[in-house]
Amino acid sequence: MLKTQSANCANVIKKMLSEKYPNVKFSVTSDNFAGGNSVNIRWNLGPVDDEIEKLVNQFQYGHFDGMIDCYEYSNTRKDIPQAKYVMCEREFKNEEEIANDKLKWKDPCYKDLWKEEKTLWHKMMKDLCGAIGIEYQGQYTPVYPKGTDQNHLDINTLVHRILSKSPLMTGYHGIKRNETVTCGLTEEFYIAY
Repeated sequence: MLKTQSANCANVIKKMLSEKYPNVKFSVTSDNFAGGNSVNIRWNLGPVDDEIEKLVNQFQYGHFDGMIDCYEYSNTRKDIPQAKYVMCEREFKNEEEIANDKLKWKDPCYKDLWKEEKTLWHKMMKDLCGAIGIEYQGQYTPVYPKGTDQNHLDINTLVHRILSKSPLMTGYHGIKRNETVTCGLTEEFYIAY
């Protein structure tokens, strides 16, 4: 059976990522559609998005330019299989969420994990509230007191900012305050390893 260009691309990416990160499980799938193809890469915890994107950018032909409403083939290579779109998605899930992963949002059990605040993301938000010293009041808990310049910042956004810079190669072990860095709220906290 012949494989499509995107399937070949997905296989090469999966092999490369598995060799570089042997302890991280990657899901690398391909898709073909009218006008192109794509490769989708997903993983739980592990390396940050930017790190993976730098590795896999070589496998994307180019980019879509919204100003001219056209796809530009600016990175075409003959030495490796490529796809029109290569997309990365890092997830943050606990074991219960992973077990229910096939159910997604269709199943009431999966929705209940979020509603009952049993997800890993909720644990991270609660841990950060504890590290800051504020009471957790849900994902939109304000980080700064009302009336300050940054009163729009909520605990959900702050967790996202911290995690975007934090590799979780050994899993999630809490959020700690960094006593040596005080140049801004996001830099004052780090993920405990």
